[in-house]
Amino acid sequence: MLSRLARLIRAIGHWLEDRTGLWSVSRRLAEHPVPPGTDWRYVLGGATLVAFLLQVATGVALATVYVPSTGSAYQSLQFITHDAPFGRVLRGMHYFGASAMVVLIGAHMSRVFLTGSYKFPREMNWLSGAALLLLTILMAFTGQLLRWDQDGVWSAVVASEQAARIPALGHWLAHLVLGGATVSGPTLSRSFAVHVFLIPALIFAGVGLHLYLVLRTGVSERASIGPAVVDPATYRAWYRNLLDREGQPFWPDAAWRDAVVAVLVVGTVLALALIVGPKPLGKPPDPTIIIASRCWRFSREASNPPSSYSPPSSSGSRSSSCHSSQIVGGVRCDTARGLWSWWPPPYSRLPGIRGSAFGPRGRPILTRGHSRRRQSQAAIQLSWRGPHSFTRAGASTATSSMVRAAVADLT
Repeated sequence: MLSRLARLIRAIGHWLEDRTGLWSVSRRLAEHPVPPGTDWRYVLGGATLVAFLLQVATGVALATVYVPSTGSAYQSLQFITHDAPFGRVLRGMHYFGASAMVVLIGAHMSRVFLTGSYKFPREMNWLSGAALLLLTILMAFTGQLLRWDQDGVWSAVVASEQAARIPALGHWLAHLVLGGATVSGPTLSRSFAVHVFLIPALIFAGVGLHLYLVLRTGVSERASIGPAVVDPATYRAWYRNLLDREGQPFWPDAAWRDAVVAVLVVGTVLALALIVGPKPLGKPPDPTIIIASRCWRFSREASNPPSSYSPPSSSGSRSSSCHSSQIVGGVRCDTARGLWSWWPPPYSRLPGIRGSAFGPRGRPILTRGHSRRRQSQAAIQLSWRGPHSFTRAGASTATSSMVRAAVADLT
């Protein structure tokens, strides 16, 4: 019986290979040569891909239960966490998988930058990777809004405030982020569609392009064995000669390291989901409370952007582009600025919001003797002005009925 089954499987495999040729193509791709000296530093890109596939798998499972509506989103997440089978584990894996993906793609791009691997002929590899980094951050942000708790709702307000700063297009982009004049049902449904359909599709397309470029231009060699100066006229011939003389097949000589790291990534995310669990949901959205905590992945948003930026050169030596201590110091400084900067943005610049208790930059006017956060919470209230907009006014003018109407609209 087993021998018949084995013969049947082999027959089906031979038939598929004869009609499609998938096995031969996959074998050629797996055995493509890589330069000598590829080590554990080259596994970060594959680890990022594993984290993304883990996000897709857990996200599909969560989307079967999640309800993207303002009246049921919060309750559906409560059901997933506390009542659905394996819901707590799936939410934990999705939460920690998002952090793992952001960390791994940042580490991968740092390795590429520090080793000069973005230079000729791999500039398009770098640009496609930068686009994937942007899509990863956008996916993490839209996923935070889907929590539809206090932090998630105010993250949409902060995003629209940041978009409103862009000259000429700011007003339009703020409306695009919110789906209207304020945070409401269209904001949640739009974020759900972007998070579940649009961004994953773009990431899949970007990953396909990135892998094609890696196969076409080859994996960058280590700086210690490469030429002192990259000459576009002679580099391709030198690289082909290097692969012919000392190249090693990706499978199995180099792929086993990617397999080990993939198991470690999945195992670590699963262990954190089982031991720590997902991030607890905050309070339901309440427009009368303007203090909210932010995810570490977006701590840089609150700090000011650099005044100038000089793009790196695409040719020359492949040695380290800058000292790692400078990068680490810069990241620590920017993260600290983001974490300690004041959270409430200048809401007076948002569409549909007017204010009388603001300074020249749209910040609430503060008085002596009280902390900035305590004053901002006490001096500013959101009062209801119809079904589609909030208006800021002093605390004395916000009645309890207005507040209850605003809370009912959000929840």
